[in-house]
Amino acid sequence: MNKHILTFATALALIFAGGGCDYNEDNFEGLQNGTVATDVKKFDYTLLDADYKTIATNSDNKTLASANGVSNQLKKVETDKFFTKQVSGRDYIPNFLAATYPTADDRSSINVTYNFYNEAVTCFKEDFETSANKVPDNWANVVTNDNPNSLKWVGKTYSGNSYVQCSAFVKNPDKNYATEVYLVSPAIEVEPNTTFSFKACYGNYKTEGGRITVLISDDLKGEVTKESIKAATWKDITDQVNIPVPSGQYGTLEEVCSYKMDDFAGKQVRIAFRYDGDGTDGANQTTTVQIDDIKIADAASEEEEGIVERTEQFTRKNNLWKFDPSIVWVIEYGKNKHPATKFFQACVDWVKANVENGTQYISSYGNNDYYSGASAYNGNLDWRVSAARGQYAAAFEGKTDEEVTKMLQERTAEVFTEVLPHFHPDFAPMEGVDVTLTVQCGVYDGAATVYYNFVFDVVAKGEYKFKEFAKAEE
Repeated sequence: MNKHILTFATALALIFAGGGCDYNEDNFEGLQNGTVATDVKKFDYTLLDADYKTIATNSDNKTLASANGVSNQLKKVETDKFFTKQVSGRDYIPNFLAATYPTADDRSSINVTYNFYNEAVTCFKEDFETSANKVPDNWANVVTNDNPNSLKWVGKTYSGNSYVQCSAFVKNPDKNYATEVYLVSPAIEVEPNTTFSFKACYGNYKTEGGRITVLISDDLKGEVTKESIKAATWKDITDQVNIPVPSGQYGTLEEVCSYKMDDFAGKQVRIAFRYDGDGTDGANQTTTVQIDDIKIADAASEEEEGIVERTEQFTRKNNLWKFDPSIVWVIEYGKNKHPATKFFQACVDWVKANVENGTQYISSYGNNDYYSGASAYNGNLDWRVSAARGQYAAAFEGKTDEEVTKMLQERTAEVFTEVLPHFHPDFAPMEGVDVTLTVQCGVYDGAATVYYNFVFDVVAKGEYKFKEFAKAEE
């Protein structure tokens, strides 16, 4: 026994005599002299059947469920082995992660796959397929001006898809086709947390006119007539509609509106599409409008109803686990690496097309710009002041090196803001959660290439606002 004690004591003496640092570094990853070991978790995990019981019986989760008045629903998670809107994975998985990985440090990130019972809420849906080539009988199609030749909405079918259309594209000098006509939906009961959406496109587009106005009323009752339409109170949401102008004769039907119906939750409403146009020969107010796939539904309606798998990210920040849909987009730098080459070339092309004297900032090969420092050639940002001055000296004349560096940094934020929507067009904000997109890429300062994080707030679907940048943590 004494022999073993002496041997252990001798080993300790050797460590403290000077061998401790190398021993720690070799045997305990992340342990440095004067620090503690780091335990940053980064992996994917799918909940096992047993995990649902662990989550349902977790003391912190039971306290949370009691405060939310859903204790019985939490108990059912153990046997049902799925989450619901009332007991969501986003709320109850964090305590499970905290208990399962007590040593995890901040910056840990786990993608958790779990079962969710999707309760889709669809208040209203109209795809016009059951009434091909005619306006459905339950929709009102009412002319509201005094012109007897005013045109109406009609049903159409093209390539097997049915939709409705209104157009004053009529050229007959003998008649006046000035049109004002309402297409009014049947009454719709609006549920909470739903969104109104529809698809649309233009044909025979004319800048002079031929447009729709989109309206919602909660006091249009009974028969829909010219008089009742004019007497009703309407909320105009046309500013929430964005129909692209076609490059050819006709555009393509695509979703052009996503309007939250919060102001109408619990109410009965009617949706109206008012078309205004003038087909009189020479007036040119003749744009055709096509509409399809009208819907008032919650986001869950985009998924199959019933038990579905969801994979969501949970991160540890400030010593707490929480649901975090934010993205860190790592762009590995280097020549001929993707997506680095493609992304930074898009930055260069944006500078060329949108910046005054943009071509002056761009190298002769057309793959580097010194407005922001974007380098498609090296797949990084080149923030060398000497290189910027060498490319376009006049643009930086009278500026100190510090001022030039600041200009490159600010312009990087500007260019990234404009280019990111082309690479992440569908990333959208989420109610109650701060959603960010972080671009992690290499920055060359003349001595070395170092990774930086450029953080952007997600302010709308595919729309970003620069927040901050800093060197990436090792």
